[in-house]
Amino acid sequence: MRLSVLIASVLALFLTPLTAQARGLTLAESGAPANAVRGVALVIGNSDYANAPLRNPANDADAMAAALRELGFTVMHANNLERAGMRRAIRRFGDAIASSDGVGLFYYAGHGMQSNGRNYLIPIGADIAREDELPDEAVAADLPLRKMASAHNGLNIVILDACRNNPFARSFRSGNSGLARMDAPTGTLIAYATSPGSVAADGQGRNSPYTRHLLTQMRIPGQPIEQTFKNVRIGVLAETTGKQTPWESSSLVGSFAFTPGDGAPVVTAPAPWANPDATPNAASAPANPFVGVWRMSDQWDTGVISISGDAKQVTAISFKGDKADWNAHNITQTTPDVITFEFKHIRAPLFWIGGTATYTRLASGAIQVKWVSGLTSGEYVMTREKSP
Repeated sequence: MRLSVLIASVLALFLTPLTAQARGLTLAESGAPANAVRGVALVIGNSDYANAPLRNPANDADAMAAALRELGFTVMHANNLERAGMRRAIRRFGDAIASSDGVGLFYYAGHGMQSNGRNYLIPIGADIAREDELPDEAVAADLPLRKMASAHNGLNIVILDACRNNPFARSFRSGNSGLARMDAPTGTLIAYATSPGSVAADGQGRNSPYTRHLLTQMRIPGQPIEQTFKNVRIGVLAETTGKQTPWESSSLVGSFAFTPGDGAPVVTAPAPWANPDATPNAASAPANPFVGVWRMSDQWDTGVISISGDAKQVTAISFKGDKADWNAHNITQTTPDVITFEFKHIRAPLFWIGGTATYTRLASGAIQVKWVSGLTSGEYVMTREKSP
């Protein structure tokens, strides 16, 4: 019964004419046959800003819409929307997911910014001279979340590739970059192209680094959504040499894979860095710069970090501190001087990485560790005590 209502709702939605306020509108609906619909997705890419055009958001949205159609979603796709067009598309998306038994997915690529702790998506044609004009000129990023909450459809995904360096915010008194953290309502995952308060790259190719990695990971059969976004994070961190850390806020209570798979879920991660000069049992093989014993001190603890492995790959990291001990897991050495790994320090509750990788980098003869928890970040310097 609900499926027939969904089909009628989607047909009505796209038979309703849209006004010229949606400049450059290319709104389209398509997907798998009705009996195969897995959910409803709204995909928006805004590129054609008058004073701050972006190369890739429309390309990103085109590629994402095509991928979601292949994966069985009914897709609503619109590029270069003005404010009225964005709000209208989101309203119709809300109507569609309210009549659906499937997943609700909202994807946005373009300019986005925060003000007073609230996030806004910037439409085409926005005239924003002062920060207090944002509510009137932009679209609140929590509008899709409110529609999802009203739909009660069980599982929802919001993907925001919306933290490009933003000229609208440069003269604002708050001076905040990127987007602020939003809490995910129950049954929802919110994915950001970079951590709160940070800026994401638009990219030199056809797609942004974030969307390009996401398009690849979405197609892995049986891969849980949590692993999908974790692998995206690892790939973007490596590609941007630690400058961009994708981040998620999740309150999912069910399971989901973008590409269904038979049997056990397939979990993959980027291949570790392999030193082409390293050979087994070769005394002249280059040493792995991380392996050894290091003294570490920061605001949380003071202690010793032991890193073991061979010339190709770090295999274990352990910390013994004055206040707590921890062991790293999910260790990946993506390049000679970058490691990603996860850990938890009981003295630092915001340090629980969850889905945000901590990364390390060799610099000036010492390892500088920069950590990101999704809520805050900082650095501490490790000095070598003993080589292997």
